[in-house]
Amino acid sequence: MENGNPSIDPATTTQFELYCPLHDQAQLQLQFESVGDVFVHRLSVDSGNDSCRLLESIESPADNGPATPPLQELVNEVHDGRDTLLGVGRSGRSHWSVAFQCSEDGTGVQADYACRMHTPVQIVCLWRVARDCDVTASDGKIIFAANGIDLELEAVDAQWSFNKDHRRLLLTADNHAAERKYPATVQWGWSVRQAG
Repeated sequence: MENGNPSIDPATTTQFELYCPLHDQAQLQLQFESVGDVFVHRLSVDSGNDSCRLLESIESPADNGPATPPLQELVNEVHDGRDTLLGVGRSGRSHWSVAFQCSEDGTGVQADYACRMHTPVQIVCLWRVARDCDVTASDGKIIFAANGIDLELEAVDAQWSFNKDHRRLLLTADNHAAERKYPATVQWGWSVRQAG
């Protein structure tokens, strides 16, 4: 096990990639690798001369649910004329789905999640942040500076928090558990866009 995720065996790995263009010939790269029965994902920025990893998902159990929604199946399709990665998974009695797609304006990537649950479940996404990226938090956004490019991470129906000492980024969905009648579906998401 390396950094909290199982080691990846290239001989048995299933991979998916999504490339989203940024300005000045740079691009975001979202990579998925099958590890055991889930997909680990990584977000990198490629400036043309150099590639820098920004985030890597942490796929380990938390006290009240998974640290990151367990994606157990992925397919690559085209929706609205854009490459889209669609994922599904299950944990206990909860079912997850997600769509990863380049943003309509072509300056980033967005992720739209949904979870069908029968009882209240804490919904979080947890990432390890690369050491060579500068990170600041401002007005509900996380700002990355990597390879001379500033990127904004924005939450949709969720809240960000960043643990600077442990280099962990946590996204907690606003599931309003006390207000829901179960079974219920909770939706949330995030986007990464070039700042400016």
